[in-house]
Amino acid sequence: MSGRAMHRGGAGVMPGVVPGVVLGVVLGMIVTLPASDAAARGAQGPISGDRVVIDVRTAWASAVTAYRQGPTGERVGVSVRSEGRGTRRDEYVVRLSPEAGDRKEAMLLELGTLRVYASAGEVLAWLDGAGQTYWRATYEGELDVVKLGRLIPPVSLPQLTALRGGDDVGVVSMFAPEIAWTSAAITGLDEQARVSISGRPGASGIPAGDAPATMVLMATGRFESLSVTIAPGTTLELKMTSIEPGDVGAWKPDLAGRRRVETLSELRARPESAGKGQGG
Repeated sequence: MSGRAMHRGGAGVMPGVVPGVVLGVVLGMIVTLPASDAAARGAQGPISGDRVVIDVRTAWASAVTAYRQGPTGERVGVSVRSEGRGTRRDEYVVRLSPEAGDRKEAMLLELGTLRVYASAGEVLAWLDGAGQTYWRATYEGELDVVKLGRLIPPVSLPQLTALRGGDDVGVVSMFAPEIAWTSAAITGLDEQARVSISGRPGASGIPAGDAPATMVLMATGRFESLSVTIAPGTTLELKMTSIEPGDVGAWKPDLAGRRRVETLSELRARPESAGKGQGG
């Protein structure tokens, strides 16, 4: 879709919209169809100013397309706000690569000094720098947030869910595994365009009226943020910043000289002083 004016059933005009390749496709699916066809494809409302209400599946498709186009890297700022307990903050880095030719799908996580690599049914974990051990586990089929959450401490990874694909939004966080995504809309113009997907988590004890969940996609289809109530009075917020993914071929670690351990808790750094035993 180019920068020409776009119409939905001849009823509305949103001039000068160039929201990027991914959102251009999304808008093209909605606003160039006759009204009856647009309704059949899931359009939920008319254009209103610079806001277009769209079907959740159509919105989600933009994220799936973005993360399956090629390797991506993102720095994720994490905030957990709890009433009466303040805000805790952290960050991590996620790099993803879809399958392409002879290259298998791969993921690399940086969680402080902990590194986690997953590809082709294998998960490896080690400490960056002076670690002397590594941990290994396996999984069957394609990796997703649920399978990963059974192997390592839970990490919110909507990026991995998008890479996994599918018409419906899957689990984006093990902290809120039962979100019902119910509405979506495009707001803004040109490169400032954003897609918001909203829903409600299904965790028990959270009042339905006080538990919004929102994902925001940039004009490229990549994630900008995720906010979800994970417990009464507690909200998880993610802010994503794009970074270079680096050389996918260098993501898998060289584990020569490291000893395999049975649990993640056994990972440890080398002693500072030479001559001290490696232990075990």
